[in-house]
Amino acid sequence: MTMLMDLSFWNGRSTEDILEVYERYKSSDRFVEEIVALIVEGIEENGATWLLKHHFEQGSNLSADDIDKIYKALPTLNAWEARLHILQSMPYMPIESANYQIIEAFVRGGLTGNHKLIRAWSYSGFYELALVVPGLQSEALEIFDQALKTEVPSVTARIRNLLKKGFE
Repeated sequence: MTMLMDLSFWNGRSTEDILEVYERYKSSDRFVEEIVALIVEGIEENGATWLLKHHFEQGSNLSADDIDKIYKALPTLNAWEARLHILQSMPYMPIESANYQIIEAFVRGGLTGNHKLIRAWSYSGFYELALVVPGLQSEALEIFDQALKTEVPSVTARIRNLLKKGFE
């Protein structure tokens, strides 16, 4: 069996099942290469992005080239779950200037969507971008201030946590 086949059998909900996939393939020399390829190609993107996020949470890193490929694939992500996993992975993926525009479009799009989780994590993505693009910091503060007045409590909680961190 291959990682792609295992991901195709995942129901998108069972953490136990996707953890088994992670454990089965994490030691492979091609693990990261396969995840990145699946994300770039838009194949089993929910599972591939979940594996990526979990890989980061386990203390692993990606090369700058792999991160660049993932950021360049942002416009092609279709599933909201895949977009969420990437937004949640952004703190682990340094942002290079070549990807500023792609990332900015991605997070701004999420700020206006209907899905609360995507909006909440898009504020986090905008924060990550503003950390490396100083010109965005004042705009981020304005956006966060406005959102604190209009967003649902679950989203404002995330924004308040970002504001506590500041832009240092």
